[in-house]
Order: sequence, then C-alpha cells, then structure tokens
Amino acid sequence: MTDLMAGGTMRRLPILVALTLVACGEEGLDPAGYHWEVEILSTENLCDPDLPPTYEDAFVYSLFIDGSHADLKIGEASFASGTISGCRLTYESYLVGERRGPNDEYWVQWILTGEATIRQGGSACDLDPHVDWFGTEVFTVEQASEELGYPPNCTYTTEVEGVYLGHGDNL
Repeated sequence: MTDLMAGGTMRRLPILVALTLVACGEEGLDPAGYHWEVEILSTENLCDPDLPPTYEDAFVYSLFIDGSHADLKIGEASFASGTISGCRLTYESYLVGERRGPNDEYWVQWILTGEATIRQGGSACDLDPHVDWFGTEVFTVEQASEELGYPPNCTYTTEVEGVYLGHGDNL
C-alpha cells in the first residue's frame, strides 16, 4: 500500500484498500470463474485535488456468473457484485471502512461502483482487438475523519483495462 505525503499529512487514496487484496496466479484460478488480467490507472482525484491521480496497479479479476448476477473477486476475496447483460457489466461494492494515518487514528468509508464492457474470448463486443475488459471504477467517500479533509461524497476515478485469461479448462 502506498502512502502519499500532502502538506505533512499522510494520506492514502481511497482506491488503495480494495486493491490490497492479493491476486492469485493463473495456475491458482478457480475454473468456475472467468478471468482477466487487468491494469488499473487513476484518472481523476476529486477527494484531494492537490494530489495528482498517480495510482496504477495490475490484478487478476475473476468473475462468477449466475444468470444475470455477477460476483467479482480478486483472489479468494469478493469485492463487488452486480449484473451482466451481454458484454456489459455493472457492479458495486459493499460499504468499506478502513483506518488511515500514520497510527491508524483516522477513518474513511467508501463505496466502489464500476461498469465495463467485457469480452470472454472471441471477437464479439465493441472493444479494441487487443482489449477484453475496458471500464471505469469510481470510489465515492461516504464518510471520513475531518482531519483527512475529504469533502462529502468526493470521488476518485480509475480506468480498468485488461485481457481475457480464460475459463474452465481453457485456463
């Protein structure tokens, strides 16, 4: 987890707690899921405009589908659920709370909402030929310690892009 210095106060970007989950390697992927290797890049930080959006990381997203219901995981940990219709996936996390600051003396609660166009192999869906997942995730701060200085309902936005790894026996 990366800490950023701003005006002498340690601050972590809202996205970081969700992304501390450890993604497992391809050989450990559950064959019941559909899997993408994704790259996440921050694009806008409205929680602290003095800090540029500088976060980037890579994970394996695993999608488990039951009818139109979708559960999204990193490794074994579910971090969001939603609906899938054709190539379109929309999802939302539960309310997440975490401690912040050098001694964890502050707190923040946020919710992630995401939407993506996804391709599970093949050439269907309106995506670049070399991309199988393209979407946006928005982290909305619901509440935070006053010391953090996050305005109510501020947002932190990321772009998510990835390639399909497979499903079932095709892993």
